Amino acid sequence: MKDLKIDIATSDLELSTGLDLSVVEEDEQIQQNLAIRLRFFFGEWFLNTKVGIPYIEDILKKNPNPSTIEALLKEAISGTPGVYEILRYSQSINASARTLSVDFAVRTDYGIIRMTESLP
Repeated sequence: MKDLKIDIATSDLELSTGLDLSVVEEDEQIQQNLAIRLRFFFGEWFLNTKVGIPYIEDILKKNPNPSTIEALLKEAISGTPGVYEILRYSQSINASARTLSVDFAVRTDYGIIRMTESLP
């Protein structure tokens, strides 16, 4: 599998070599897809408003349920093409700072990928 490389921090296409588009493949492409899927708000994509994580409805609210958050994020992770299994998962919610961080490892077509993501 191949995909256009995206700068995850800015959500823009990667143009590190001037005006040439960069390509990602194999484990780097799966890692990019995981990062994108975990940042994708429910209803955000106009072509299919039924995909994404319901951040506003279930996570970015007063006293969110940690079990619900875990189930939603694990579903997004395990539903990513190329991911076979979640090997490790932990999440950290800081209510006063309003931050959510997930740390996980998954088995993929290309080996094990470990990631830590700070989410909206």
